[in-house]
Amino acid sequence: MTFISGKYYRNSLRLKDYDYSQNGMYFVTICTYQMQCLFGRIKNGEMYLNKFGKIAYDELQKTPKIRTNVKLGDFIIMPNHIHVIIRIVGAYCNTPLRDVPTPIITQFSPMFQSPKNNLGSIVRGYKSTVTKKINETQIYEKTEHFDRRKIFQRNYYEHIVQDKFDLERIQEYIKSNPTNWENDRNNFKQSKRAG
Repeated sequence: MTFISGKYYRNSLRLKDYDYSQNGMYFVTICTYQMQCLFGRIKNGEMYLNKFGKIAYDELQKTPKIRTNVKLGDFIIMPNHIHVIIRIVGAYCNTPLRDVPTPIITQFSPMFQSPKNNLGSIVRGYKSTVTKKINETQIYEKTEHFDRRKIFQRNYYEHIVQDKFDLERIQEYIKSNPTNWENDRNNFKQSKRAG
């Protein structure tokens, strides 16, 4: 956050003039609120989803059915974060990923597409739906201490996939995430040991 004239402003993680609705592949990480392990646990290098994790998984699977400009690549639901490769298609053309190491995304465009089709909207819609469904689940299991729970951090992290080699590196990272959980910087126990 930046402090200007008595007010705080959130610093954007996005590239300033980049059109996030154009064709391309994006590696997205969405973290839970205060890095709480809400979605399950890792045991013997494998992720076991709890009921909240299953909601997060199911809603991610539904995203391409709801948004025709989205295709999902590899993804993993971890105890306190989600890694997913999102491919936006149909904005300008449907150029397939080539076998040569040229960038998938090569242009900046001043002609922005509808905000409902951009990466931010896709992530916001997903987070909103998961939060609503988890909170509905809790209402039915309501206790005297129940309050509507924040599920996700306010923002998300994104990386524009540059080429085939970048994609392969990210796919391997997603695949190996559960086996590397003990050393993961998102593992709250690990970060407490390091701090």
